[in-house]
Amino acid sequence: CCDYGMSILCCTLRHEVCCCLFFFFFFNDTATTEIYTLSLHDALPIFVCLLETGIEGNLESDNGDMAGAFGVGCWYDGCGKERFNDGRIKRDDLGLYVNCDQMVYRENVQDADDQQGFGVFGRYGWADSDVNELSNFWSVGGQYKGLVAGRDDDVLGLGIAQGIFSNEIGVNEDSESVLELYYSVQVAGWLSVSPSMQYVSNPGGDGDDSLVLAVRVHVVL
Repeated sequence: CCDYGMSILCCTLRHEVCCCLFFFFFFNDTATTEIYTLSLHDALPIFVCLLETGIEGNLESDNGDMAGAFGVGCWYDGCGKERFNDGRIKRDDLGLYVNCDQMVYRENVQDADDQQGFGVFGRYGWADSDVNELSNFWSVGGQYKGLVAGRDDDVLGLGIAQGIFSNEIGVNEDSESVLELYYSVQVAGWLSVSPSMQYVSNPGGDGDDSLVLAVRVHVVL
């Protein structure tokens, strides 16, 4: 009973829950011989970890199953960071983020394996503004797979992203924004090439607006 958009609440969501945990370890230099002043963080390896959980599934609709993924996560950084306002060291830094990807239109409803169509995505992240230059980040956009006839695996996409600076770092502008247009060419099953054009507004918070041309190469081994 789903006409995607206004009737999305009528859709049935078939889903799988997934959870990932990653650890990255970094070891300090040779420990100090002044054992009476040795702290726990000095004695142990410092690590960064990332925990993410989410749902992957399909929205059932009259237009066929629409694949989607929704996730939330957090990261922890045990490295010491200098506070912007007073120079004191903060450890145990924590950040949060959410992301979502959802297909909203399928070209070939009869073929369940055909994923040509249009999808949307969104991201948001938060970090402590006392020790991180970017305290907030968000991005939204959409992409179409198989828009060009005969190029079923190519992807055309448009997205906008914005990073919001901490008030403590003293830049002229509050944020940096990026508008990106890209086209991913599937050269082979293991190789894709994606030329892109980006317009960057207020780079670094106090730079001149810039136009950036780039090419991204993705190889699957």
